[in-house]
Amino acid sequence: MTPEKVILKCENVQYGSLVFAAPVHELVLTNHKLVLNENNFWGGSKKEHTFMINEIKSHEGNTLISISDKLGLETLEIYFGSEPTLFGFLEKGEAQIFANEINALVAANID
Repeated sequence: MTPEKVILKCENVQYGSLVFAAPVHELVLTNHKLVLNENNFWGGSKKEHTFMINEIKSHEGNTLISISDKLGLETLEIYFGSEPTLFGFLEKGEAQIFANEINALVAANID
């Protein structure tokens, strides 16, 4: 396995339900995993969620990732299972940057 390195990092990310969640979390993409550092509204850390890159679903060679607009946030939807995991970004274009890097990692079969 190759040594782990950080590829992208973004603060002010919304996680999960986009109706009530505040965009106060940090999302970190490494060459092996996607890590969400969940923070509370006042800045304290609540917990860390880890999503392995090699667990992202694909169909006919295409990674199951999509980008949409939900409630004014650009939203990255990634299928690790049967339901999408949602990450909302305040800054336009940020979801596409993450999607491109994740697609490249999956295509390179990095585990």
